[in-house]
Amino acid sequence: MKRFVDPGLSGALTWWRSLPAVLGFMLVAGAASDAHARRGVMLINTGEDVMSIREVPAEVQEQLELPEGSSPLQVGIKYSRFGVFFLDIARWNSEFCLFTEEADGFSYEAATPAQLAELTGVSESEIKIPIRYYLPPGGVLLGLVVLGGGALVAMSARADAKHRETLMADPRYASTVQAFNAQPQVPVEHRLAEAVNYLASTGIPPAEAKENLEFLCGISNDDDES
Repeated sequence: MKRFVDPGLSGALTWWRSLPAVLGFMLVAGAASDAHARRGVMLINTGEDVMSIREVPAEVQEQLELPEGSSPLQVGIKYSRFGVFFLDIARWNSEFCLFTEEADGFSYEAATPAQLAELTGVSESEIKIPIRYYLPPGGVLLGLVVLGGGALVAMSARADAKHRETLMADPRYASTVQAFNAQPQVPVEHRLAEAVNYLASTGIPPAEAKENLEFLCGISNDDDES
């Protein structure tokens, strides 16, 4: 990627020579080269993008005599990104800049906060990285999914622990689980069938007894069918 200012824009910016430390990096034709960043709709998005902080005042835009049809000059943050579709997941390498939007991307020129503050007529403290830069939508959604998934796992674990505690408080299940675990040499399906028959004889429905025993003894369907 290269940086911008075509000869026409470079010449227009000579009006700012009288202002100290403002756009000096853009004043000499040929000293700055063209920069172009493309945006696209892709499954995976990488590369560079830009985020607007504020627009350069209209009176300054007029003084600069920008090429006809060009988009407004804006102060922003240029950064590297990784994302999916339109959603940035991670952003890094932020850099203050002056930029213009284009049909298929943007052109930019790096600048310091002091230069941009002078150009826009605000205090340097107002030229800062926006909070939204640190909250890429894809990253926020991913974080919510992770946090939500973790919360669901924790809730499920607590529910399982409570269910196990309730079942094991029943002497019938406690003794049956003990007997089941005491015969590791006997095939799982034989032990399970015997345990279900016992619990059924105590008044517990067979289907319920089987489900609860599989839960208490950690028996999967594969174990049951082996």
